[in-house]
Amino acid sequence: MGVAGVDYLDFDLRIEPKAAGGYRVRVIESPAGEATGNFTLPISPLELENFLLRMGRSRGRMRRLESTETQAAKTFGGQLYEALFTGPVHSVLSTSLREARDQSKGLRLRIRLNDTPELCDIPWEYLYDGSLNRFLVLSKETPLVRFLEMPDAPRPLTVKPPLRVLVMISSPSDFPQLDTEKEWQRLNDALADLQAQRTVSLERLKGGSLAALQNRLTRGKYHVFHFIGHGGFVESAQDGALLMEDERGRGRPVSGQDLGTMLCDHRSLRLVLLNACEGARSSSSDPFAGTAQSIVQQGIPAVIAMQFEISDDAAIIFSHEFYDTIGQRFPVDAALTEARRTIFASRGDLEWGTPVLYMRSPDGRIFDIAAAPETPAQPPASAPVAPAAPEPAPQAATQPGKQPTRMGSTVLDKVRKQLLEQLYGQALTAFYSEQWEQAVTLLEQVEAVQRGYEEAAARLAEARPLAQQARLFRLAGEARAAGDWDGATGHLQ
Repeated sequence: MGVAGVDYLDFDLRIEPKAAGGYRVRVIESPAGEATGNFTLPISPLELENFLLRMGRSRGRMRRLESTETQAAKTFGGQLYEALFTGPVHSVLSTSLREARDQSKGLRLRIRLNDTPELCDIPWEYLYDGSLNRFLVLSKETPLVRFLEMPDAPRPLTVKPPLRVLVMISSPSDFPQLDTEKEWQRLNDALADLQAQRTVSLERLKGGSLAALQNRLTRGKYHVFHFIGHGGFVESAQDGALLMEDERGRGRPVSGQDLGTMLCDHRSLRLVLLNACEGARSSSSDPFAGTAQSIVQQGIPAVIAMQFEISDDAAIIFSHEFYDTIGQRFPVDAALTEARRTIFASRGDLEWGTPVLYMRSPDGRIFDIAAAPETPAQPPASAPVAPAAPEPAPQAATQPGKQPTRMGSTVLDKVRKQLLEQLYGQALTAFYSEQWEQAVTLLEQVEAVQRGYEEAAARLAEARPLAQQARLFRLAGEARAAGDWDGATGHLQ
């Protein structure tokens, strides 16, 4: 089913171990039928490790045209492509691509690695078709998904905007510190226009503990959980973990299984985004051991994790484009492709390959976001429709007994919406730059334009005591500058 002009056919590729060693590649579903081939990893484990280290260390440093890292990615991705798509498998892929184009659709590549968890750490996102001189994931025609086979495929959740995103920023005191306020401000700055348009609503979790998360989930309904912090892979336990905080603010590793257990009963939550190092890394023996895979196993339809550390600039670009596209009712894999393409266009480096999508939703439709009505409701079909009257000339004031015309109401609604978006965007800018008095003034204007604006009311409640405190400090400073020490002291008491 097409959504927002995006529709895909599926190309399902399963990689299985062979009894005699090596791997078998099976196309189990495609527009061109099935096929079988052999697969041998084209590089040694040491070469793979060196490639992963090279990609991980080059975050945000590449600006040259055709950098050595880009060439290394093309070489690796080309070898991987040629090893994966051989013989009949390549023929079926080529025919499937032609069939998809003939139908004006894309071809979703779903790689299934349930039987070969040792291949989960391969950066499949760098698959490169040398004949087209193109990385597959940078084309809207060929998004790539790491598909995990689970029973009971999830249905799309109907969501009335805004999409509610719960953000946890974890920075334990006994680990390298994150600038949590700066991280929060960056995310808000990136999504300020989307919040002003009420496409997305961000809410920050107070604290970075699992208990704080549980407490918040019992009191609200959220659609996305967005984690910012440290992550890793615990070799001794062969499991991925996020570094959260304990009751004393010190580090507590939380496995993907434990986090999934906490999230699975929150029925409205359909997407988890992990901005943490090694959040996409997995075990060599269990396909669900990695953090992202474990969360999907617990029932979350889609998880996006980072297979390398992502730079701040790329994270901002990614967050804005991804949430914006999801809000336009794109499937999650199509939204991720748009985010990758924006990183590629904006930065010219390889960070577009950092996000990894694990998904159990068969078509990527995890949300069915209701579109806001563009025109007022029309009369029922059975009711007679009066001919439209000519629009009256502008009046200095509404005449007694006269009602606004439908056209006039529509214009007023548009003006009110534009004013609201403008005011709320200015209010957010003041709020996150800690200009509390200005933020309160603007947020009060927002409430005057639209009563019941929950996000604005929540920020207003937070800003008012801070604005009062800022006002007293300002008055105390003015009194001190005037030599009125009693007055300065009085303001600070």
